[in-house]
Amino acid sequence: MPVMDIRTYALKHGGFPRVAESLGFNAEYLRQVAKGRRRFSPKSAVLIEHATCGAITREDLRPDIFRRDHPATPTATPVHSAIPDSSICPRGHSE
Repeated sequence: MPVMDIRTYALKHGGFPRVAESLGFNAEYLRQVAKGRRRFSPKSAVLIEHATCGAITREDLRPDIFRRDHPATPTATPVHSAIPDSSICPRGHSE
């Protein structure tokens, strides 16, 4: 599966402000992550993976922590109440 970064995802889904609001982040923070100036926490990486139906994976966001080649990568407990509505990730949809 190709790597999906936050910039590409935002461009495909209505821009940084819309995606940031849906994911519960500030749009400027997402821009800083996209430029490599900031990083998501491991917990946020897992939340984003769930919220985007796996379009952006935790490994894409934090390859220094989560590795594709290791079956027992660390996980964080997702905060289900913070997962956005179906406008970003409809049920049964994955990219």
